[in-house]
Amino acid sequence: MDGKSVVKVLLLHDFEQQHNNGGSHFKFRSSDTSKVVMVGAGHCGRDIPKGTLCNIWKQAGLEYLKGIKSFKEAKAKFSDKQYH
Repeated sequence: MDGKSVVKVLLLHDFEQQHNNGGSHFKFRSSDTSKVVMVGAGHCGRDIPKGTLCNIWKQAGLEYLKGIKSFKEAKAKFSDKQYH
């Protein structure tokens, strides 16, 4: 999954982008849990390594997304989780 898709998934889960002061990472904070997640800006157009992606999901409290390969799959899992 590329960085842009990760950002979309975080936004879908009510994370808000925080000011990054021109750094090399984007900072997101959950409005519900106050968890903070960093996503490297260099990954926005490239696939994020599997281990890094797992750590992002873990930091965000979204472990159920491990193994997801696209935004479309993540959105479907999110919809399933909301309605079940």
